[in-house]
Amino acid sequence: PNVEDIVNSQTTEVKLPENELQKQLFEIWSTVLGNDRIGIHDTYFELGGNSLSLVIMNSMIDKVYPGKVNVTYIFTHPTIARLAEFIRNGAQPQANHILLKSTGIPAQYFDNVTTQKYVEHAYSYTYTDNSKSGLARLSSSWNTNEEVLIMAITAFVLSKIFGNPFVSFYVYKDDRFYEVILDISRTNKLEELVTSIGLKFNTEGMVSYSLADIQTAKIQAGKPNLYSLFVCGNKSVDLQLFDVQFIYKDLVNEFKIENIINTSRLNTNKWQSVFSNYISVIRQIATKVS
Repeated sequence: PNVEDIVNSQTTEVKLPENELQKQLFEIWSTVLGNDRIGIHDTYFELGGNSLSLVIMNSMIDKVYPGKVNVTYIFTHPTIARLAEFIRNGAQPQANHILLKSTGIPAQYFDNVTTQKYVEHAYSYTYTDNSKSGLARLSSSWNTNEEVLIMAITAFVLSKIFGNPFVSFYVYKDDRFYEVILDISRTNKLEELVTSIGLKFNTEGMVSYSLADIQTAKIQAGKPNLYSLFVCGNKSVDLQLFDVQFIYKDLVNEFKIENIINTSRLNTNKWQSVFSNYISVIRQIATKVS
């Protein structure tokens, strides 16, 4: 992908409701928030929602779907799409059977795998001090940190390579797995995506899970979905559910980016191309501000 497209993307499409249940929730959200430009993957708190408006919204939903939800469930299902799915499935919490969120990608990335057993394959690239200082300056100017900036770049690159504006991944941080769902088409430029991700980690409505929750999670078998994990820190996580781990290692005078992929799912040759593009974009952005 072109680095200028990533830094200055101008697409603003909103993902509209797809069924009657989502439409009813959309009407309620629009009324409570005073905003009719809401996508079904937009997070309630990022749209300006707060605890008081949440109580009002819960009351309105209860009139349409009596006894189906409460404030706690809205906290843990903070988008129209997720809340609609929760209501449609009987509004019963499934703490031990989480369905992992994923990013749809072309089936070719899963073709011609070399093994049926879980085997890890690692790619890594170390950036020099100039690149590190460039990312540090850019992060500081956007009031964030390098980890969040790398997450945003990762989401943009995956969206561009796979032609899918909807990118989902998990972030492993402080022994919790945080769920991140992004609609890249709603973001005008990289700085806005950085802000969006930063807000997710600074709102009480951020969805997170324990290691035990993730270990018992389910995936949609048979579909070309990419299950991704972004690891904050200097270690990988031994979890075979994820197809790829993005690991950011902050070293003294440099930083390292690693990808660990599941070769029983992903084609190593095709992922080599993805990783090369990913590394190139990070280097270009870091050099641009150095």
